[in-house]
Amino acid sequence: MNLPLLIARRSASNLSPVQQTMKRIASIAITISVAVMIITVAVVAGFRQQIDKATHFLSADIIVSAPANRSTTSQPQPIHHSDSLFNLIATTSGCDAVRPFALCGAIARNADNAASVVIKGVGSDYPLTMLEELITDGRVPHRDATNRREVAIPHTLAQTLGIKTNDRIELLLIGNGTRPERKIFKVSGIYNAIGSSLGSPILVSNIHSVQRINGWSDNQISGYEIETASREYAEEVADFIELRLMYDYEGDESLQVTTIARQFQSIYAWLETHDINAVVIIVIMFAVALFNVITTLLTMVAERTKMVGILKSLGMSNRTLRHIFLYRTAEIVVLGVVAGDIIGLGLAALQAHTHIVSLNSDAYIIDHVPVAISVGDIVVINLVFGVAIIAFTAIATSIIQRITPAVAVKYE
Repeated sequence: MNLPLLIARRSASNLSPVQQTMKRIASIAITISVAVMIITVAVVAGFRQQIDKATHFLSADIIVSAPANRSTTSQPQPIHHSDSLFNLIATTSGCDAVRPFALCGAIARNADNAASVVIKGVGSDYPLTMLEELITDGRVPHRDATNRREVAIPHTLAQTLGIKTNDRIELLLIGNGTRPERKIFKVSGIYNAIGSSLGSPILVSNIHSVQRINGWSDNQISGYEIETASREYAEEVADFIELRLMYDYEGDESLQVTTIARQFQSIYAWLETHDINAVVIIVIMFAVALFNVITTLLTMVAERTKMVGILKSLGMSNRTLRHIFLYRTAEIVVLGVVAGDIIGLGLAALQAHTHIVSLNSDAYIIDHVPVAISVGDIVVINLVFGVAIIAFTAIATSIIQRITPAVAVKYE
């Protein structure tokens, strides 16, 4: 028989108005704290997930290109696509996939509006799974070596120019020489753009069309996109590639290696500030909950001083007495954590399905507050929060050691 648990249950059934009020306040504080922690972690994870998705759509983990192609430009410089260069990169440890691409700057226009865009040409081996998921109308463009000039365009550009699927889009191409050249492309599909504020709209086409537009041969490309097993190791893999290009590459071209984190340095720095903000919020919420729990615990001890004195006079140890109040505290913590989980997960799920809280996409890349709910994150929050609260309250129960039976039995 667990005597401390039995006494804790009996004493919990006969609470004074003050204890009932303090218990409610502590439970509400824990509920709010856990809910805020869950929402904070879900929002930060959602932003990271969406930004990773947006930057991954615009670029790969690592880019090997000519130095002039440090960013998307209107006059990209080509590099020579050769088996030796391709194999040197592909055989570097950490490289999962290597794919050539070609870029061309252009002006998309109609009678009333114009917009600066970038045409990204990709080959038949280029996976367009993400683009297929984003297509809202039509299909992805053909990527074979035919003369069909097709592009998939973002919906924002389609709205600006009043273009629909299967319409023709007029492009002034400025990648070949100084005189713009007018070309007509067919719109094969319209996709829901991710991260439209990160740069010029991307028009996805086949690599052969872009090469011809730039006046390049089939062996001239803008560079290679390289996928790694994890972006966590992209910097290390990029360093390996740079070393191999320095010592093993026999070509005359000057090549540069850059990572997605370097390309979008400000964006990832912004994410880090969100991580710091999340830590600050979690610490504040924990402090608020801890303060209320300890206050409730001390109130319970104060109101049960006479009971403590009687039990001590009967020979009950301080450790057993502390367990009584720890059981009472654990009940409050468990109820608060469960309620916080329900509220936090409910609000996160509501936002995930309805996007009720919107954002300015020009400032925040996406048009709503993103959330990413992870079971692992919820478990960690519950365990760390619950264990930490119980541990601190266990320290607070040491006040029981100072209560002497002779004084306590006189306490009214």
